[in-house]
Amino acid sequence: MVREWLVFFADGQRFAWWDVWTRPGFRHVLAAGYDAEAERWVIFDPRATGTTILLLHQGEAGAKLAELIEASAGRALRVAPRARRMFQPLAGGCVGAVAALLGIRGALSPPGLYRQLLRMGATAAFEDSPRHGFH
Repeated sequence: MVREWLVFFADGQRFAWWDVWTRPGFRHVLAAGYDAEAERWVIFDPRATGTTILLLHQGEAGAKLAELIEASAGRALRVAPRARRMFQPLAGGCVGAVAALLGIRGALSPPGLYRQLLRMGATAAFEDSPRHGFH
């Protein structure tokens, strides 16, 4: 069981038509967490084209996590998931999927989810993570 997720905010790999209404640097959200019992990293990446779930050994995960840190320019938060979810997510896509994974009511956009997680007590995942003016 993953006890803490790293939630990464980035632009994603391609430009979609709806990106004209999104904020650069906050066009996609995905999560990574370590399952100590399984001794595996879980990478949860919901996309419009399908969701990818990777299970990686500690040695394999280093390169993937470095890639996520670089792609997100350090925009990553540490979040403990809630025990259970009592509702369906409001938003579809990556925001709703990651909110459901975390067991929270999701915002409608990646920046909205970022602000919501900060209000809930999420902390910067890495010491040099920028807060991007969200409070």
